[in-house]
Amino acid sequence: MKITEDGWFRADVPVRFRDIDAMGHAHHTLPLVYLEEARAAFWRELKGSASVDAIDYVMAEITLRFHARIRFPSDVTVGLAVRRVGTKSFTTDFEVRSASGELLSSGTTVQVAYDYTAERTKAIDPADRAILERWLTAGNSSFGSAG
Repeated sequence: MKITEDGWFRADVPVRFRDIDAMGHAHHTLPLVYLEEARAAFWRELKGSASVDAIDYVMAEITLRFHARIRFPSDVTVGLAVRRVGTKSFTTDFEVRSASGELLSSGTTVQVAYDYTAERTKAIDPADRAILERWLTAGNSSFGSAG
């Protein structure tokens, strides 16, 4: 997995017509869907697998802030950066930006490593930890300011 110089993984996500609510912008739940698409792409690259079985974490916490309306038609860029790696969990910051770089939403997530067969938390896999820690040390800037 290639670590970016600024420490932000990026994924472009289209704003779909179905995303638009009666107010003419993306429904308030959609930044979380856009984040999920980016986080899934990040994890597929980290694990080197697109299999559902490669997902070995659960979402423990999400904080979301709204900064501007997400409009259709457009594409957004979702950036995520690893901010903390613990024994069983890791924390990411995320930003959703317009094509022009405007900050649309931002937040933080906490993922906990999970053994779905045993139905309990587990330590982060050592190979995954090594990659997460490389992302952690890559940078701390906002991806909008880093390009």
